Amino acid sequence: IFKDKTVIITGGSDGVGAAVARLFAEAGANLVLAARGKRKLEALAAELRAKTQVEIFPMDVADAEACAGVFRKAEYEFGRVDILHNNAASKSDNLEAFFAPVEDYSLDEWRKIMSVNLDGLFLVAKTVGGQMAASATAARGVSVSIALAVTGVEVADDGHLGQPLEGIAAVEDVLLATAQLHRLTVHEIDAWNDHS
Repeated sequence: IFKDKTVIITGGSDGVGAAVARLFAEAGANLVLAARGKRKLEALAAELRAKTQVEIFPMDVADAEACAGVFRKAEYEFGRVDILHNNAASKSDNLEAFFAPVEDYSLDEWRKIMSVNLDGLFLVAKTVGGQMAASATAARGVSVSIALAVTGVEVADDGHLGQPLEGIAAVEDVLLATAQLHRLTVHEIDAWNDHS
């Protein structure tokens, strides 16, 4: 079912993104792996190239031009984009700051995390998803999927802050509401809860 389909995976260098990339590679999909860490991307691409075609695109999902660039790269290399796995997330390099109680939480730390976990999610969905919708409607009418991978920690009882789950849910709701207009299929993949 996924053979020769083209899949963009953000956050595609390790964790959930790498696991998803391995599954799609086994199924014969063409992969475009996007993440900030070029070395990790190169290592995973080298592993998967024995099974399928893999391109890498080092990028920050908080950069709108990079979001457009990853779509252009995938379309240039493979002719089309069928699936977006919108998976990039950040928990900060400083776990002590990330798990700080709200009264001690740094605004700079908050903005750095939200630029990836919420702004990045929105930018990739808007830019890549929008291009996929335009391509599908104008050219082939193919069914495409945008998978929102909700990863990280939720707000816990001890008062530390976590992922912007309500913001992520709002982006998903907008995508679901407009998906039929563009013949898109939207799926949420929640690593912590089963919503099925």
